[in-house]
Amino acid sequence: MNDSGAPTRLDMLRFLERVQVADLDRTRKWIAAEERREAERQRDAPARSSAPDWLIAMGSAGGTPWMGTSAAATWRASAIVAPIEARRCGP
Repeated sequence: MNDSGAPTRLDMLRFLERVQVADLDRTRKWIAAEERREAERQRDAPARSSAPDWLIAMGSAGGTPWMGTSAAATWRASAIVAPIEARRCGP
């Protein structure tokens, strides 16, 4: 600062430098955290099954609820899958 109390150009540049260093540190922490998450995903990927052996299908045919199973090989990848609730179908 100069005698008038106003910050000099050099003071403002030093302030900018501190802000940018703090931003860079934060960004590096975000990168490190994402790298850890990615390493965990890579490590856990082989443990997960690529596809289930069987799938449970539920629907309504002509207003009558039905449930069945299907070999996973016949399942369409584009099918909508939602969590199911165990409940009795019909009377």
